[in-house]
Amino acid sequence: IAMIVTWSAIGAIVGTELGPVLSALGLLLMAGFGFWLGEIWIPKPRMHLLGITWVIISMKLLYGLAISMSGWGWIEPTQLGALLLIIVGANIAIAHRHNEDAIAAQATLVLLAIGSAAGALYGQTGVAVMIGIGTLLMHGLAYLRNSGNLASLGIAVSYLWIGLHAISNDWQIGSIPILPFEDPLLLFLLMFGVTGLNAIMAAV
Repeated sequence: IAMIVTWSAIGAIVGTELGPVLSALGLLLMAGFGFWLGEIWIPKPRMHLLGITWVIISMKLLYGLAISMSGWGWIEPTQLGALLLIIVGANIAIAHRHNEDAIAAQATLVLLAIGSAAGALYGQTGVAVMIGIGTLLMHGLAYLRNSGNLASLGIAVSYLWIGLHAISNDWQIGSIPILPFEDPLLLFLLMFGVTGLNAIMAAV
């Protein structure tokens, strides 16, 4: 726990205090160091969990770097969404490489955060579409990995995320706006579709 808190704090300082170029280089080096430790430790049974933790922290640094790049004006908001999706793809590939659901779970949660961020650009319809796509991708990943844990996570988080938008009063979590669903028909159709996907996945 101390390692996670300390490394995250160092990452926050590097990402905000050194200027854009040095911050970007620093975050990339920190992420690379974590991936290197993961490669060394994950195959060792006694160090497996610690290696997984380092990989998850490193992925978090990469997601943070992408968001910082948007804040620095290096990329546009639409490009940020594409970059985050690319990192999610890398996240999933790394999860398959190490055969670890905990790393894959990180990607599924980020997908829904991307869906919420889409609301700032495309409104509540964009949020609904992205939540639907995110749910499909989460369940697809669970199916490919034959993972009941990921399937359960996808079912629970999809409902929680829809509920969060349904009761939101223009909330904001960090830098992510939680746009409310003001159209009852849109909310009903989204719940109908997601419930169908979740039911199919539960049966599988």
